Amino acid sequence: PPGPYRFSNREYLIITYRTDPQKLRDLVPEPLQVCEPLVKFEFIRMPDSTGFGDYTESGQVIPVSFCGRMGSYTHCMFLDDHPPTAGGRELWGFPKKLASPTLRTETDTLVGTLDYGPVRVATGTMGYKHRAADLASVKASLADPNFLLKI
Repeated sequence: PPGPYRFSNREYLIITYRTDPQKLRDLVPEPLQVCEPLVKFEFIRMPDSTGFGDYTESGQVIPVSFCGRMGSYTHCMFLDDHPPTAGGRELWGFPKKLASPTLRTETDTLVGTLDYGPVRVATGTMGYKHRAADLASVKASLADPNFLLKI
């Protein structure tokens, strides 16, 4: 259906890690600037989205700046459902591909996985509901712009 689109009740597991600064600079296209050698690997459950249904996605997001404004550059995204893969790619320009990401609860642990064909690409875990996130900082992070470039 035509927009606007709503994405409700999303669940995230985001793992931030340091990487080689030069490799990250080589990866991020100009005019975007790498501020710190950080990458966020995200596992996201999207159980309620207008016209796209219930799906899961995973991928790498890199904090960057553009003309002095902080935001994110999405390096790659992998989804388990074709409509949001095509919609995200064709409507908004996100680099999306079909794969098999999951985000689920195993007793007292949140578990995220990403499989591409028969290959396990990533696994992330954390304690489930041990500590509440600061809602103001979460809301602020969701408001940061995503810089998508046609390259």
